[in-house]
Amino acid sequence: MGKQMLKRFKIPNVFTPRKPAALVLVEQTGSPHISSKIDVPPANVPAVDLNEPLQATMSQLEQDISVALNSLDGIRQELDGSIAEHVALSDHIREEGDGVAEVVTEVESATRDLANTVGALADTRDVIKAESQRVMASVDDASHKALDARNELDELIRAIASIVGVVNLIDRVSKDTRLLALNASIEARRVGVQGRAFGVIADEVKILAEDTAKATSDITQRIVRLNTSAASSIAAIGRMVDVAGELRPSFNAVTEAVERQNVMIGAINNSTQKLAASSREAAARADGLKEFTGVAVHEAEAIKLASGRLAGFMSQFTRRLTTAARQNEVLGRRREPRFTVNRATTVSYADTSYSCTTVDVSGGGMLLAPRPDLHVPVAAIVKIDMAGVGIVEARVASISPKGLHVAFPDNAELQQHMRLIIEEAALENQKLVAIALEGATAASWALDEAMDEGSFTIADLFANQYDPIANTEPRQFTCKALPLYESVFPRIIDSARQSSDEIIYAVTNDHNGYCPVHAAEYSQKQLWGKPEHNDRVSRNRRLHLDDDTLTIARSTAPHLIQRYRRTKGSDVQTIKDVSAPIFVKGRHWGAFRTGWPL
Repeated sequence: MGKQMLKRFKIPNVFTPRKPAALVLVEQTGSPHISSKIDVPPANVPAVDLNEPLQATMSQLEQDISVALNSLDGIRQELDGSIAEHVALSDHIREEGDGVAEVVTEVESATRDLANTVGALADTRDVIKAESQRVMASVDDASHKALDARNELDELIRAIASIVGVVNLIDRVSKDTRLLALNASIEARRVGVQGRAFGVIADEVKILAEDTAKATSDITQRIVRLNTSAASSIAAIGRMVDVAGELRPSFNAVTEAVERQNVMIGAINNSTQKLAASSREAAARADGLKEFTGVAVHEAEAIKLASGRLAGFMSQFTRRLTTAARQNEVLGRRREPRFTVNRATTVSYADTSYSCTTVDVSGGGMLLAPRPDLHVPVAAIVKIDMAGVGIVEARVASISPKGLHVAFPDNAELQQHMRLIIEEAALENQKLVAIALEGATAASWALDEAMDEGSFTIADLFANQYDPIANTEPRQFTCKALPLYESVFPRIIDSARQSSDEIIYAVTNDHNGYCPVHAAEYSQKQLWGKPEHNDRVSRNRRLHLDDDTLTIARSTAPHLIQRYRRTKGSDVQTIKDVSAPIFVKGRHWGAFRTGWPL
């Protein structure tokens, strides 16, 4: 790379091609190291481990914390159960509240319709009352007019009676006149010629008398008919007057019924108005209940999320404590280095054999890849057959998502076999370790130089506070020293990646798993609403809190080789991760990591 300025910080030329030093295991206070010489105590001289009391204390402390966390987890599970019941009850109340609100809304609507109907009935009542009064007035007027008509007809009958008397008189006069005329005519004929003129007059009077008789007869017939009609009219008018008299009580009853209906409608109208007001209030209360239950469900969900965060914190706390205890050189319980070794093995338990593959091995045990059908309890004794080692008995130390963790017995011959395997693995990974060491050294020098120049303080680099960046998913974070990291790490990462075509990634993580800088293709700007895409291409400025990352970031061993499950979106890739610690002014900052294909 040559001596180049990286903004204001120099990056030492640590990636120049050179012959890698031989990697040989050294036993040193229970911690593995890589050196260029062999310094192993004779096999017949037992090594004295000064850390045993401290390790026992750490083991007991870890157990006590595990018990406390288990108790806390039990409380959290009970809380989750109560929250689930609360959420279910709140949902039920909300559903019932929705039903009540719907019913109340229907009642309110029906009440409004009833009020409108009652109002319309009240209006109709007024119309009926007015029409009844008008008809009653018309009946009264008709009754009065009928009486007047009957009086007029009575007068007419009396007048007719008078006319009949006159007509009768005229009829008698006409009869007398006709008789006289007849006598005069007889006398005129008897007299002869002298009486002829008188006879003519007598005949004319006779004719006139006959005509008068006919006229009086016709008048009489007409008067009889008129009299009959008048009598009928008088009878009809009498019946009309009688009917009007009979109708008056009925109309009075209708009027009284309308008045009573008026009172009842008024009372119904008042009750309906009160019911409408109560319905509106009930609807408002139902809406309030609905809103309250919604808030209650929201709060319960928030409590549930908080409980989930508590569970995450507990798990994270356990991982951090365990990682700190196991990876620290002074407190660490790992007495042997772990190396990623893929070897076929056969595990036998309870007369059943299983084909397995090693994930990593050490002088004290190994990790076997998980098998869903491998059901072996913790603390069980299994038989392991591995090429170059033979058949050995081992104890199942633990079972995790990573696989089956087994511990070897204290057997010098077995440890020697495992050492040979580890030395072989160390030699195979010599170049990879050298690249990781060179990257870690370059990062340490660059950060030390920044401290010397006073641009940043040691507190800036070891601050445990990370500020979330808004509108990022997965969440990204910033910190005070991020500008420094973004100025010195990219060139170191690029140089490491240029050292081999097989390298998959080169990256840094501080002791909390924070990845400030990644390669350019993994440091792209996030896209809103596309978390899976962002998880693949925006891996910088992220806190990676998985067990593997924390183990790597907190390891103070000279180097660490382990299998790493890299998750990008829905893709999971198994990688050999080779890392070395980064120190700033003698204080462990984190790790420089490189990824390689298995």
